Amino acid sequence: MRIDITEPNVSNSVKSYRDIGYTFEIAIADIIDNSITAQAKNIDILASESDNMLVAILDDGIGMNDAELKEAMRLSTKDPDKQREADDLGKFGLGLKTASFSHCKMLTVISKSSSSKISAKQWDIDAVIKTNSWGLNVLNDNELSQLINQTATSHLLDKLNNQTSGTLVLWQKIDRIQTQSLMDNIVILRDHLSLVFHRFINGLKGCNKVIISVNESTIEGFNPFYGSEEQESYPLKNYESQIKVQPHIMPSFGQTKKNNPELYKKLAGTQGYSQSQGFYLFRSNRLISYATWWRIIPRQDSNQLVRIEIDISNDQDKFWGITITKSGFSVSPPPSIRRDLKILVQEITRRGRNAEGGRKKISNKVQTKFWDFVRNNDKQKSFVINKEHPLLDELRLEISDESFDMLKIYLKSLEAFLPIEDIYREKVHHPDELEQKINLDKTEMTTLIDGLLAKGLDKETIKRFIGSEGFDEEMFSNA
Repeated sequence: MRIDITEPNVSNSVKSYRDIGYTFEIAIADIIDNSITAQAKNIDILASESDNMLVAILDDGIGMNDAELKEAMRLSTKDPDKQREADDLGKFGLGLKTASFSHCKMLTVISKSSSSKISAKQWDIDAVIKTNSWGLNVLNDNELSQLINQTATSHLLDKLNNQTSGTLVLWQKIDRIQTQSLMDNIVILRDHLSLVFHRFINGLKGCNKVIISVNESTIEGFNPFYGSEEQESYPLKNYESQIKVQPHIMPSFGQTKKNNPELYKKLAGTQGYSQSQGFYLFRSNRLISYATWWRIIPRQDSNQLVRIEIDISNDQDKFWGITITKSGFSVSPPPSIRRDLKILVQEITRRGRNAEGGRKKISNKVQTKFWDFVRNNDKQKSFVINKEHPLLDELRLEISDESFDMLKIYLKSLEAFLPIEDIYREKVHHPDELEQKINLDKTEMTTLIDGLLAKGLDKETIKRFIGSEGFDEEMFSNA
């Protein structure tokens, strides 16, 4: 058998690497993974929307010497099947390059270790495509100084020089983001990093605390379980040492409205409570996938207070479908534990529905309401105005048949145009801002009731009023 060595076309390959599927915030998070793995305590991100758009990330981690930097710039520098340190957030040895290539055509990495001087190496995608070869630029001191002066990042290089060790990553020739949208992407980035790295930012779960700043503004970690009630977990058979599961039921608005309404808004996150329910998967303390039920159960408003924390180690990637970007729809629990998770979810969502502020059974002594919920002949449900309300009966006696016919058309129109979708949206996404109870003017109510009593209402009619929405026994105390 003859073997033909068929090398991949470099120019076509690098173009493919640019389309793996990184969004801006996911790409930056992938680079921060490297900084945290390198034991960084401070990570500074600079994004400039000038004519020469630039993104820079500086850390104070252990850094690299010249040989280590060369290896780090190699694509697929790590064997994904090789056992890694427990706190290693990397996977394929592709993240730095593919995350950068997805948004820019020039990647420069400048680094030094505690025992080496600064080294600088650069990938220029235009040159790689033109020469059809993986030619890595090695910058000398003069070339590095010229680059830094051109990009107005001398303060970052000075900071790196004054550190014992660290790494500076520069993106130039950014062509996947429009200048006018960079700051919009920065807003999304801040929210993303705040959630994904909240354990590191807040020093939770034994993580070494990391300070992350964007354009000199420090990011506060967003803990999606803050203030929640931890629930007893259902054990996953044969997986207790590898997979840790901690269910949470979030505090209801009723519990926090009076004392801290801003906290309730914060815990809702950018997506709102309904869109924040579900599983939160952590890999080596880094959030990988969140706010999803993985099709184990459907998303329902009644489960909006339930969030379930899952921790796995970094040697389980292939079982959970974790890819290069460490995000996306491919992430899902292995079939062997889906049944156990479903049993757990059914129990926890039941508790969540019984939580104060969740969907619960309402005890209401009112016999006659303003609205009824009925089912028609086609078994379709709808809200209709209750035509048996005593106030409507009294109104019928006061107006002409023609006027009452107009009133009935008006009431039917109210039913037909009830803004159910708007009500649902506000109830789910802004429950703290929705206050439907409108206090009727006391003088108006007193005048109304005095007029009704003056008509000589019998005791049975008065009893009907007392048992109807909008009225109570105290209003008729003088009857």
